[in-house]
Amino acid sequence: MSKTVEAVCIDDVHVTYKCPNPRCKDGFHRHGSCGDYETSRIENRSSHCQYDDCNVDIVICPETLRGNFRRLSRTGYKVVNKKRYRLTTDLQFFLDM
Repeated sequence: MSKTVEAVCIDDVHVTYKCPNPRCKDGFHRHGSCGDYETSRIENRSSHCQYDDCNVDIVICPETLRGNFRRLSRTGYKVVNKKRYRLTTDLQFFLDM
């Protein structure tokens, strides 16, 4: 059994998604992106959530934020493809870890 989740952001190292399990204390999980952050696709991965032992289908679509998210500005904004995105507090915290 797989759960379908939408990727929040992807860079050349990780793809990040919000955990679908409401009991999860981590909130977000990361998996390797295989160095490909340009292609839209569906990745099937084993869940990292301590409350789920199922697989997740991670949907990487045109709306997924793409770029180098290891270097975020202190303002919480990220410019990707000449568009300015406001990152949520939870996502900002997760990406700073």
